[in-house]
Amino acid sequence: MLPPIEDKQAFYKQYWNYYLVLEQDFLSVEPYVAIDPINFSTYSVQFLKLYQTICSEIDVVAKCLCNKLDTSSRQDNITGYQQCITSSLPDLSDSKVTVMNYDISLSPWNSWSSDEIQTPEWWKKYNKVKHNRTTISTNSGEQYYKSANLENVLNALAALFILEMNILKIIAEQTDSLKVWMPDPPSKLFQIEGWTSRCHPFTAESFVLEPTESRNE
Repeated sequence: MLPPIEDKQAFYKQYWNYYLVLEQDFLSVEPYVAIDPINFSTYSVQFLKLYQTICSEIDVVAKCLCNKLDTSSRQDNITGYQQCITSSLPDLSDSKVTVMNYDISLSPWNSWSSDEIQTPEWWKKYNKVKHNRTTISTNSGEQYYKSANLENVLNALAALFILEMNILKIIAEQTDSLKVWMPDPPSKLFQIEGWTSRCHPFTAESFVLEPTESRNE
């Protein structure tokens, strides 16, 4: 069983700080490959490294989220994570992420919204890249390592961001009277659509992150 993450500081230390490193590694490629749909099929060795590292971390963070939702959970694969997470957080599958400063919106977990369990396409490609990198796909006629492209890496990173933000939300609801969900420091790349931040009246440095529809204007 995973040790429980009881507070935000533990979450930052064990998960969020590593996410920020992955995000920065991704952003370091942007001067050479612009974050633009026209480049979504662009692949590289750097994307290959990021793809495998990000998806490996998704495996770790999904276990953490399942543990926060159900301490008896013993999930260890993407199908198990789907069953555990969507049973408690059915709206997570509908989460849309805006890539800040770019006209791009992503829904990396939308395949979980179906009544039938479906694995996200970017996760399927990750497994092909991981286990059958040089095998030629019967669909595309290309070797699977070419699936380590901008589109799949961006969706994987967005999927990881959604999982982490939901963990932080749960921790804040359980431990923080001010319900401060905004991580510190925040993502430089993503925002979840429908979640907005506002300055807390007691300090200009504290932010409360909450679903837009639940706010009392």
